[in-house]
Amino acid sequence: MIEIYIGDKSTRSTKLAARQLSYYINKIGLGDAQITTKPSFLKSKFKITILNKYSAPAHGIDTTGFVHGGFYIRSSSSEIILAGDDTDFVPIAPYGRSRAEMDKANLELDRLTHQKWENPYTVMFKSYSKNLDLWEQDGRGTINAAYQWLEEIGVRWYKPGELGEVLPEPKKVEIPQLNKYYLPEVAIRKMAFYGRRFFQASDDDILWELRLKLNPGNEIIGGALLGHGMIVLHSRPEIRNTKPLYFGLYNGVRDVSSRDTGKPCLSSAELKKDNIAYARFMFDHYREPTISVMPPDAYSVMCTCDLCRSKGTPDRGFEGSMSDYVWNYVNDVAKELYKSHPDRKIICFAYGSYLLPPATIKKLSPNIIVGICRTRVNLTSNDKITNNQKLIEDWSRLTTNKFVFWDYYLYHRDNNSLASFPVFSPHKIAYDIRKYNNISFGEFIEVFRNTPPSAGDLATNHINVYVTSKCYWNTKTDIDKLLEEYFMRFYKESFKEMQEFFNLAENNWTELKEKPEV
Repeated sequence: MIEIYIGDKSTRSTKLAARQLSYYINKIGLGDAQITTKPSFLKSKFKITILNKYSAPAHGIDTTGFVHGGFYIRSSSSEIILAGDDTDFVPIAPYGRSRAEMDKANLELDRLTHQKWENPYTVMFKSYSKNLDLWEQDGRGTINAAYQWLEEIGVRWYKPGELGEVLPEPKKVEIPQLNKYYLPEVAIRKMAFYGRRFFQASDDDILWELRLKLNPGNEIIGGALLGHGMIVLHSRPEIRNTKPLYFGLYNGVRDVSSRDTGKPCLSSAELKKDNIAYARFMFDHYREPTISVMPPDAYSVMCTCDLCRSKGTPDRGFEGSMSDYVWNYVNDVAKELYKSHPDRKIICFAYGSYLLPPATIKKLSPNIIVGICRTRVNLTSNDKITNNQKLIEDWSRLTTNKFVFWDYYLYHRDNNSLASFPVFSPHKIAYDIRKYNNISFGEFIEVFRNTPPSAGDLATNHINVYVTSKCYWNTKTDIDKLLEEYFMRFYKESFKEMQEFFNLAENNWTELKEKPEV
């Protein structure tokens, strides 16, 4: 028998970690793994103990290594100890507990604030998997430790489900001798898989995400909207009639409804005052560390009211045409919040018409985190690489805080001209993560997945995701060695042909449109 001891007050993460360990130990054929909440004195082949941040110190384990999903493993032929932060997430009310309660969550927020703001947690229920009994925000340290130990004995997960799983032969399994803390080099490791929120995703999809050892980064950027956070102020229909000056003027009409949110007027004193009040409420009531002050998507045309008309900078080109307009607003909000909450942050992403740094601000308020949107695999020429580097350097002069990057793994999106192309860029991904890690808190990546599920969306993209996840933990990962193992273990007898195909893809996918003969 192999005993997996978790204690009688285990968290959701610890229970899942134990179930996964038991499943794979049995599946590989290492022995009969049994989960227990009470220590037994029965003779075991070996014993696994899972500890949380409260019980770990009694075993001489320093819990400071548990930040951002870090963990500890002590492993020998007779005993394995896995430890990490597995704190159960507890949502703060009001929030949406189901689709039926979304309106109720808004009404409860109205009662607390005497405003008509959109409650950013109306869809909180989407973060919970009933099947696995796990929140996206639950501490994952012990889960990370369990999966790492399984990797140490030879298990790999390259894609979701049985197809992506590679198991070692039981005769070749050796219990590793370890006494080690595993600390991620990238703190925020957030991937948004399209159509795969925990409430709707299959167990296979959720488990694969967990095996990537990602970290939503709530401890740094919070759990509210990360991008386009301003929409909560003006998206509800009730606002359109009661506060028309919130909205920008276009062709003589206030835009109160485009994209269901309208477009704000950033010269509106009332909007700015309410934005400050909203952020203060979020800091105090929901205890959020960071709030997004970013305009809605497709915000690319200046408001034409008398207060805004002269604030655009079209001479800077599209990417700078609204930079001073947007970032002066963000900076004004930040300065007021710094007076009352100097320990909290606000975030806005450099994006679209305000991608370039503002020309009229020499230094941003110290509580601003600048996010930068880009697609690193599209940096395919020296000019693009140079421009990306210059953009980051120019922003660095305005802030002393680290950046957050927003990236896009959307190459196989429907109706995209690259949808059928084998977009494969592991070396570029590894280089980029290593190059900018010291100046970044981490990344948010949109990852396209088909709905309903199909294998096509991950046909080549799975390995981009896998490489990215490995580089988050070790920015000096030997990519060639990692890929060699992948080709040999995943494709087995076909590894040489598949290696040739992927190498050809990596070096030529950008030319496929113009050179079909490739």
